Amino acid sequence: MNKKNVEIQIRPLHHFSIFESMMPDYNEIKEDVKSYIYSVKPEVEDRIRPENSYPLTGIGPHEQRHKRGLLESNPNLFDDTSNPALNKLIDFCHSTVTNIILEVNKSVVDTSDWRIGFFDSWFHITKDGGYHDYHTHYGTPWSGIFYVDIGDSNFLDVNDVNRFYSPMNHIP
Repeated sequence: MNKKNVEIQIRPLHHFSIFESMMPDYNEIKEDVKSYIYSVKPEVEDRIRPENSYPLTGIGPHEQRHKRGLLESNPNLFDDTSNPALNKLIDFCHSTVTNIILEVNKSVVDTSDWRIGFFDSWFHITKDGGYHDYHTHYGTPWSGIFYVDIGDSNFLDVNDVNRFYSPMNHIP
């Protein structure tokens, strides 16, 4: 696993840290990534899954009360490697995770034979007034968000704002 020059910002929050990074030259592929995402058939919006149906597509076997007004793909977005723009995004995500591992471990870990896999990857297209609120990713020590296009988002209204809660009271 090769370390690439990706700048990482660390933001302490509660008892953990949030790592932020910007993809260099993302604007060169942004429209291709958006076109690809819009070509992927999303799952049913605001779906309710039958009892004991896990692991079907999506997250969790329960009614999805924590999200409304969004389109969500199946959790295998990164499995398709036929799109060059998406491949660049996947490569950036791998490089970023590698750099975070090295940063957290102060570069004392040999990652040369590591393989980082993204077991679930999907997109959300949030409609005006839509949200994806409090939830957990059980059995997942690391999660990430890549913003393809933030649209007209701002911090003055409740649209399009991520909230991070302390995991200490919520992780089983």
